[in-house]
Amino acid sequence: MVAMGGGSAAVLLLLVASVLAPGAMSVKFVFTNNCREVIYPGVLTPAGGQPFPTTGFELQPGASADYAGVPDNWSGNVWARRFCSTDAACRFSNVDGFNMPVQVAPFDVPGTGGCETVACTAEADINASCPPELAAKDAGGEVVGCKSGCLAFGRDDL
Repeated sequence: MVAMGGGSAAVLLLLVASVLAPGAMSVKFVFTNNCREVIYPGVLTPAGGQPFPTTGFELQPGASADYAGVPDNWSGNVWARRFCSTDAACRFSNVDGFNMPVQVAPFDVPGTGGCETVACTAEADINASCPPELAAKDAGGEVVGCKSGCLAFGRDDL
């Protein structure tokens, strides 16, 4: 777990474990919400890649979600979202940034060759440095995310 300022724990802990199936190798992803609010993990598999079982879901405080049987060669992006929902209301994404601390830790993975736990901590929160023209704000005016230039300006070339 990552200790955050004020003694709060890491918001999302993603654990990856290997799971042996007869004649095949797969991995298990465990998402754990260690914060006091609901979060919405997102998952993206590139076109043509082995699919992940979901593209996103709601995760209540203190809850975990396990996804076993993911191909061991799965490649893609996993990120945490907050102030969202499970419908189209979450119109911005931090797939290439973050607005909450995240930790990824391998566990029970034979032969990982020294894979290390990695974390993005609150000190680098993109909300704090998001330019005003890219800021996504809630109803109270609080910055809850930083939009991409493409979304903010309606252009595909940024």
